[in-house]
Amino acid sequence: MLLEFTDQNFDNEILKSLVVVDFWNPWCSPCNRLNPIIKSFSEHNSDVVVGKLNTIENPRITTQLRVDAIPTIMFFKDGKLVKRLLGLHSEQQLQTYLNELK
Repeated sequence: MLLEFTDQNFDNEILKSLVVVDFWNPWCSPCNRLNPIIKSFSEHNSDVVVGKLNTIENPRITTQLRVDAIPTIMFFKDGKLVKRLLGLHSEQQLQTYLNELK
């Protein structure tokens, strides 16, 4: 199940051991193509918190993390940003990056 990250819950949620966040917004075509990939990725990685943050609705976190291109996918481990990906990625690529962090 995908978590919906917001400006209000983001700081607490990334403190969990391993977290993957997809930064997106509804008008972004590559973001919309990434949606089913992220959903499937989350279903195959139930031991990891996977979610999405709408950059339009959540400007504080978007600005704080300097998200200036979407889609952007960030991996956090114990609250620290450990990997940032820009653009569209396959589920297999995401799985490879995640396995490197485990």
